[in-house]
Amino acid sequence: LTAIGSLAPGRFNVTHKEAGVALGGSVKLGTREVQLDPETSTALLDWTQGLPPADVTWNWAMGAGRTTDGRTAGFNLCVGYTDPANSENGIWVDGRVHRTGAVAFTIPLDPKAPWLIKSADGTLDLQFQPEAQRQANTNLLVAISRYRQPVGRYTGHLPGPTGERIQLAEVSGVAEEHQARW
Repeated sequence: LTAIGSLAPGRFNVTHKEAGVALGGSVKLGTREVQLDPETSTALLDWTQGLPPADVTWNWAMGAGRTTDGRTAGFNLCVGYTDPANSENGIWVDGRVHRTGAVAFTIPLDPKAPWLIKSADGTLDLQFQPEAQRQANTNLLVAISRYRQPVGRYTGHLPGPTGERIQLAEVSGVAEEHQARW
């Protein structure tokens, strides 16, 4: 999924996303080697380049794994930042992407409490359970960055390419709440 957009006069964004891509091979972590089986391992790719507005806020969710019936699935969902047309919102099923519409995030203050991500029409309903997170609150007066970026597990359902309900098994992913002034 690639989205290119004008944000405001003189501002732009280019982003490329892939979720639920089969991943095989091995990864070395110090002396430990982890084998990745493409039948059970999936990857996420998020590449973004742009010149965003001076003040920007966004919520973002991305995850990938298996559906309850064994298919590979992934998603990228965004509110704010570069995406007034929801152009970054996509769902992958068995390697094929399709667009989905607007979503809303309900983000609790408690960092251990689940996040909720839903579409108005009910076709998308996810719960994200944070397991660990990084966060920062940087204020340099002329620039600020306040964010929470937990990793964890998603459960719930997504709309499929023909409107069917895709039920997720627990899938791994990341979420983000970010406010910035550059």
